This record gives sequence, C-alpha cells and structure tokens, in this order.
Amino acid sequence: MSIPDGNELQSSHLLEDVTDLAGIRAAIRALVEPYGREAVVDTLLVADELAVIALGNGRLPGEVHAVISPFAAAQPQLRVEVRTGREGRPPRTAPSQESWKVLNNCTLAWGISRDDERTTFWANVRLRTVMDDGQDADVLVFPPH
Repeated sequence: MSIPDGNELQSSHLLEDVTDLAGIRAAIRALVEPYGREAVVDTLLVADELAVIALGNGRLPGEVHAVISPFAAAQPQLRVEVRTGREGRPPRTAPSQESWKVLNNCTLAWGISRDDERTTFWANVRLRTVMDDGQDADVLVFPPH
C-alpha cells in the first residue's frame, strides 16, 4: 500500500452548485483511497454534509479544500474545508439532525467559522489503513525532511 507523498496531500475544487459534488467526491476518494475503505466512506460523507450545508447557507461560488495533515503523526487526519463568501446574516439553517449525526460520528472535530469576508465549514477526519489481516492499523505520516 502506498501512502500519499507531499505531491498528493491536497485537493481543491470550486463549488458553485450540486453538480460540482461528483468531481469533489472523485478527488477526495483518490486522495484518501490509500487509507482504506472506511476512510473513503467517512470522508465522502463528511465532505457531502459540509458542502450541502455550505450550499444552503453560504454565498457562492465557494471552494472545497481537502488536506492530509503530515504533522499529525500519531493520528493522521484529513481536514476538509468548504469556504464560501460570508452572508450578512448568520447561517439560515442549522445542520439537520442527520448532518449532526454524520459529523459527530465520522469526525474528530467539526465546526463553522466566520470572519469579515467568508464562512468556513470545516471538519477533521481520522485516517487509518487496513492491514493485510483486515484489522485497522494506525498510519504514521511524517513531514518530509
């Protein structure tokens, strides 16, 4: 199994409407496939939830960024951020109960941050790989020297 090197650690995509979700899913799948099926499923669920929340609450177009943290050696993780322009008011709707369940069960942490110009919907997803015997194993990812 090959763990992504520095050239494969991130992915960025434009988000204008729901038709962009397929391309975002494909890129994130390719980014986390080396970490196994569970990582793919979790990250796709999380990215979809964040994108849908952003589509309903942010000023578009937005950007979706996915970055594998090479500095989280003890617990490698993927950071997914959906950045949109900031609306003049707080988000219209809170995440649904289903969104809360997905985000709480599939992430290490998640939230919504706002500054003067944009709103960022973000989440950190733990990455694991599957060993040959089918058991999950932690993966240590060290920054390049």
